[in-house]
Amino acid sequence: MNTLVLFSSKHGSAKYAAERIASKLKNDFTIVDLDRKSNISLEQFDSVIMGGSVYAGRMRSSIVKFVKKNENELAKKKLGFYIICMSPMEKVPNFFIDFYGKSLAEKAAAKEIFGGKYDFDKMNFIEKFIIKKISGVNSTVSTIDEDLITKFSEKFN
Repeated sequence: MNTLVLFSSKHGSAKYAAERIASKLKNDFTIVDLDRKSNISLEQFDSVIMGGSVYAGRMRSSIVKFVKKNENELAKKKLGFYIICMSPMEKVPNFFIDFYGKSLAEKAAAKEIFGGKYDFDKMNFIEKFIIKKISGVNSTVSTIDEDLITKFSEKFN
């Protein structure tokens, strides 16, 4: 089995998760950054894992566009979806349906929200200002859960 691991990441957390997942896969894999390469053929892959970061309740546009463009082909694959965001799954239960579509979200062998990260070293002034106002956080903080990444990978395998 050959797995395609796709991600879209603004500050690197979704990339980090993609690399951690890939390191735990029992089969061959290819990692692709959708922000750098969007024209990808799915034909050679048996399964696809896809994830991205959420900002202000919106998934990275490269993920949304890729899913819309390739929905029929994705429906034929074993799927895994992950999300990087600061809201826990119980607070945003419809994120997978909203971002990946109902039929694909329900078909997924594994799906999880791994947590998120406010990386002040990588944010611009406006991003820092908004995060400080909305969350009250004024320095780098991460809630990315390594155990959830491991459980996701085991479930997908």
